[in-house]
Amino acid sequence: MDGFKKGLKRRLNESVQLKLSFTLSLAIFVVAVVAGVFSFMSAFDEAHELQDDVLRQVAQLMDSQHLSPAAPTADTRPKDADEESRVIVQRLGEASSSAAGVDAGGTLSLPTTLADGLHTLEVSGQAFRVLVKTTAAGERIAVAQEAGFRNEIARDGALRTVMPFLVLMPMLLLIVADLVRKMFRPIAALSKEIDLRAEQELHPIEDRRLPIEVRPFAVAINRLLARVGQSMESQRRFVADAAHELRSPLTALSLQAERLAETEMPGQARERLTVLRQGIARSRSLLDQLLTLARAQSASDLPKSSVSIQSIYRRVLEDSMPLAEAKQIDIGVEGTQDAEVWASELDMITVVKNLVDNAIRYTPEGGRVDLSVVVSNGKAELRIQDNGPGIPLAERNRVFDPFYRTLGSEQMGSGLGLSIVQTIASRMGAEIQLDFTDDANQRGAKVTVFIPLKVRQAPRHPQAEPYTHAPMSAPLSLPSALPADALGACRALGVDSENAPQRGQFWPDSPPHSGTMGQEDGKKWAAAAHSQPTIPKSDRHLVLGIETSCDETGVALVRCEPSGGVPALLAHALHSQIAMHQAYGGVVPELASRDHIRRVLPLAEEVLAQAGARLADVDVVAYTRGPGLAGALLVGAGVACALAAALGRPVLGVHHLEGHLLSPFLSADPPEFPFVALLVSGGHTQLMRVDGVGRYALLGETIDDAAGEAFDKSAKLLGLGYPGGPALSLLAQQGDAKAFALPRPLLHSGNLDFSFAGLKTAVLTQAKKLGDALEARKADLAASTEAAIVDVLVHKTLAALHATGLTRVVVAGGVGANRHLRAQLDAACATRRVRVHYPELHLCTDNGAMIALAAAMRLQAGRQQAHCDYAFDVKPRWPLDALEAENP
Repeated sequence: MDGFKKGLKRRLNESVQLKLSFTLSLAIFVVAVVAGVFSFMSAFDEAHELQDDVLRQVAQLMDSQHLSPAAPTADTRPKDADEESRVIVQRLGEASSSAAGVDAGGTLSLPTTLADGLHTLEVSGQAFRVLVKTTAAGERIAVAQEAGFRNEIARDGALRTVMPFLVLMPMLLLIVADLVRKMFRPIAALSKEIDLRAEQELHPIEDRRLPIEVRPFAVAINRLLARVGQSMESQRRFVADAAHELRSPLTALSLQAERLAETEMPGQARERLTVLRQGIARSRSLLDQLLTLARAQSASDLPKSSVSIQSIYRRVLEDSMPLAEAKQIDIGVEGTQDAEVWASELDMITVVKNLVDNAIRYTPEGGRVDLSVVVSNGKAELRIQDNGPGIPLAERNRVFDPFYRTLGSEQMGSGLGLSIVQTIASRMGAEIQLDFTDDANQRGAKVTVFIPLKVRQAPRHPQAEPYTHAPMSAPLSLPSALPADALGACRALGVDSENAPQRGQFWPDSPPHSGTMGQEDGKKWAAAAHSQPTIPKSDRHLVLGIETSCDETGVALVRCEPSGGVPALLAHALHSQIAMHQAYGGVVPELASRDHIRRVLPLAEEVLAQAGARLADVDVVAYTRGPGLAGALLVGAGVACALAAALGRPVLGVHHLEGHLLSPFLSADPPEFPFVALLVSGGHTQLMRVDGVGRYALLGETIDDAAGEAFDKSAKLLGLGYPGGPALSLLAQQGDAKAFALPRPLLHSGNLDFSFAGLKTAVLTQAKKLGDALEARKADLAASTEAAIVDVLVHKTLAALHATGLTRVVVAGGVGANRHLRAQLDAACATRRVRVHYPELHLCTDNGAMIALAAAMRLQAGRQQAHCDYAFDVKPRWPLDALEAENP
């Protein structure tokens, strides 16, 4: 009993619902008991009053009818008469007054001295209620009734009054308990919703259906979720940024190690070099895994489609076969059964790829790895099993932790594979089960992934083009130079052994491209390459430019004129990845990089064909060095350096923003130095004074979001497609720009800096205020947003002109294609006699022409020298004002 009391007390202290139910029930019970007692007493007294009234009415009847009381005899009483219920009427004094009692005839012996009125007397041990009355005739009569019967009547009446309380009180307690339970149902549902969420599901709690009293808790939880989400996002960005930053030096180390491996060295040194190269390879693999984990932990879901498991198996096996063959592992798919799941193809590839890699890694040489799929209970069961050591039962709860590897394992892994698999599986609503392949001997690892066979939830984007890519976890490896037997791509572009340029034909001090240069010759050439003069201005030479900084692959060929004028654009080709990324709502860096690999050489071939030139005619190969996506930049840099090495030509890394800045020189009306430049794109918003090539002075820049980012994010808030900027501008043409008074941040700040984060917040607030009316007012809100951004850009540009005293403006960058910006700026500058120059519309976006042009103009101006050091690096973050510090 003590244990029950303690348990009940603990539950009352811990459960608000139980405490509230118990407290209300107890209060109702106490009130009901008190009310019942008072009701009983009141009914009891009222019953007595009624009985007294009966005695009075009998006495009044006897007096008014002049009846003479006569006590009934034994012979005259009814046989079934109730002795206790009869009313006795007699003359006072009929019985002996000396001793109170009841005679044989039923007459009470009452004192004759009783006054008129009601009396309670005890006669012969029995209590009677007696009414004494003197009639009009002067006769004194007594009307009496036995008290026990009176009390019985009163109790019956009182109990009938209290009976509803006794019946309804338990029902009331049950109703109260049910009401309390229903009141707490939203809290229970909220608790269940939060409990069922996966780790990465940090979206806000819907609080509209919650009681007002509970909403503050939901708001507080949402704020906490937002802070946790921001913290996790910061961690993911840090991991991704750190991985991107480390990939460049690791790539450079790998290239140097590969080049070093080609030289003569003692056996001990070669062993150490082998260890170094293995360490570099492991580090690069770890970085790839970190990037994959960061992507998997991202809150955003990738677009889903119908995915064939057998197709995923085949693609992963093609990628993993070399590793399995190196260990002589028999790997394959068992059975022909297939399953279609509604999931992200990238997620499925990543899951299977990591499971297969783990299986191959832990399976001994000559072992076996089997893949299969079955459909059971509405789920696809993906099974990957091997005959390795298996995962001990004691460690199965920890193998999914990042960087954890099975104790005693000699395998060199990152410990991230299963963590990536679990993160993706959790986001997909899948389950993972670990077993032994051989339960009897507890050997072999069997991993089963249960994926729900969901129905198709949304159609594929109609404009998304089919795309075949390699697994995302595969590292991007670029050679330091193309070997002699791997120049097929170069030969397709016009380079062959018979017509390849000889050393010194186009560049006097260029090294041989056939790999015959010795170590000492290489040192001499390297010293000469860094001391060689700039390309003479009188030479007519061709610059091939390659742009791969983000989601456009661009290649172009420009010719430097002997006169030293503006280089001429001979041909350019561009492939945009918008259709590919459109389904994802933004750029996927890994997909962008792999698409660059697929496109860059065919585009180069197309450009050379348009210009009527061969690759052998190219004198300098230029590429985008930064800023941009690290993986995408590495593709362009690697291809450019490989082509240059095969040709024996110098290379030149170009600043992406400088390419935008100089792109108006390719227009029909090129500008003249000096001028004010408004550089406005998705990632940058800057005002600069430009006095010549490489002579840039920063006047102002955005302190938070760029103008292009404001366009894209506002478009996303309005539910527009990707890319958001053009979609918002197109919709704005149908709206009223004055419909909403949106802020113009820093418009009158007195400096030339920009800020667009507040505008994005204002658009979000206004969209929420409109609610269901947003769809009808979307065009007006889009027009007001565009007007706010353009007003700030125009106002700041005019302020920069006033501050510098210049009368020429150059607008460059993707946002420079905005027609409203061009119209407003043209109108404002026309009244001030200021000339405005823009790039051609097709050159506003990222393109190879601006890279080739920037390289050619820098070479002509003597601001930078091309070089033949093919150990490249890239700069994902590279301020334009830091350019000249590196190239003084």
